[in-house]
Amino acid sequence: MARRRFDDDKDDDIVADGEIVRVRMLARDGRTVAIDCGPGGPHRPGFRVSTDQAAQAARDKAYDAMVKEAENAWKSEAQRIADIEFAAEPPLCEDAREDAYQRYKKRMVNAWRGS
Repeated sequence: MARRRFDDDKDDDIVADGEIVRVRMLARDGRTVAIDCGPGGPHRPGFRVSTDQAAQAARDKAYDAMVKEAENAWKSEAQRIADIEFAAEPPLCEDAREDAYQRYKKRMVNAWRGS
């Protein structure tokens, strides 16, 4: 398709098919919260981080709720109750590693019982 230049001899403001009109444009976004743009300013590639403490607290709270829901989504109600009861049991040994191993052995011995 051949490009035709704008013919300024006409007095009307109508752009014909195939003609090109170039207009300068100054664009600004209406930010209402402060944003830390990092080195290079807002026109560089990379993440932008909000400096509003309330927004960060809400984001962190929503993220924590999402993680908690995702890590328990696969469990049945009976499994959740068993995990709560298991965590409430007193330690079998004083050493944390040995206690974890003893709890694992106890769980494996009783796994066939379903509890």
